[in-house]
Amino acid sequence: MLAPEEDEPDSHVIKTILALNQILGEREIERGIVAEISDPANLAPARLAGGGQAVLLDRRETVAKLLVQAARQAGISVAVQELLDFDGHEIYMSGPDALNGQTYQAALHAFEDCAVIGLLDSGMEVEINPPSDRVIEPGDQLIAIAEDILALESRTPTAVAVEEDAIVEARPDPSLAEHVVILGWNSAAASVVGHFDAFLDPGSEINIVVEPGVVIDPPEDTIAGACRAQVNFRRASTTDRSVLESLDLERTDHVMVLACSDELDAQRADARTLVTLLHLREMEQDLNSGYSIVTEMVDERSRQLAEVTQVDDVIVSENVISLLFSQISQNRHLAEVFTQLFSPEGSEIYLKSADRYAKAGAEVNFATLVEAARRRGECAIGYRRAALSRDAAAAYGMIVNPPKSARFEIVPEDSLIVLAED
Repeated sequence: MLAPEEDEPDSHVIKTILALNQILGEREIERGIVAEISDPANLAPARLAGGGQAVLLDRRETVAKLLVQAARQAGISVAVQELLDFDGHEIYMSGPDALNGQTYQAALHAFEDCAVIGLLDSGMEVEINPPSDRVIEPGDQLIAIAEDILALESRTPTAVAVEEDAIVEARPDPSLAEHVVILGWNSAAASVVGHFDAFLDPGSEINIVVEPGVVIDPPEDTIAGACRAQVNFRRASTTDRSVLESLDLERTDHVMVLACSDELDAQRADARTLVTLLHLREMEQDLNSGYSIVTEMVDERSRQLAEVTQVDDVIVSENVISLLFSQISQNRHLAEVFTQLFSPEGSEIYLKSADRYAKAGAEVNFATLVEAARRRGECAIGYRRAALSRDAAAAYGMIVNPPKSARFEIVPEDSLIVLAED
């Protein structure tokens, strides 16, 4: 059930949920009711209306969380797209009868062609990247990335061994203050600021440029007061070159360009975004240090135009929501899986330098990288080749769920795709 394009769309959704439940009576729908809520404030009454049958997708929060992750980890949107688009590898669940009584560590290495990422326990609670010593009990289900459900159910074991000599010791991540620039404003922007702030270390700063006349709700002081980072608002045109040049991009780590979708139609909002992106890329050529750029687009057709600007990540919000709906309609428990993967709490998707896990220059099988990640409390789900990061035909170098026997030459610029808490 999609929220309609009208005033008070959530009222329409809640009323429809109530009507469906009245028609259903005591009968339960196998996969439940999947409904979209536009305003997080309406989640509580929508849950009450759903009576336990409705899975609610918070559009605003979902897009905000994904934008923040993409801004902090260039390439994340490609990995997420791979998990959502039914074309390649998705997330499946299946009972691991043969693994009952064994640990989660054993499950990580049990399959040649599946990347285990968590468990669905007998109480239907999702556990993403649980501790290695978590014992798999009767009634638990594995949550894994696979090409199809048959790959998970067939349980083809891997025949390769972990190459211990190639694994390197873990080294701690330094605590670093980050500088973020957010250009534009829409209904999800306040959530974007809040989620970004949750990831930032002390001393970080968020500078926000909002077009004159745009209403900021909640007020600027309220948003800034709720953040640990220093938050600065400025009223100016986001397409004005002189404004962008005054933002001290030399010391900026991340730039996010939000679609002005509340004020403009899709085509005009995306056109404004593209002009801003072209300015940013041209300016970056004159700087000593580069910054990552993630942008939100409204229309899927604008993605190819954005790629001309060599943007690091493009999030087409309507497309992401549609794909999430399709996935959750097949398995309602996927709603909690993606909620955890997109949230600052728990394990999220990260791209980390491959030489943090195995010796630079070594050639190792993927099973070795899975074990190296496990020893850090992480879960490896793929590999990204930096040399192909601008090649759309090669999925931007992203390889999700490679076979455990697949071999990779460890290049420092390459990345291991992992689920990790930080």
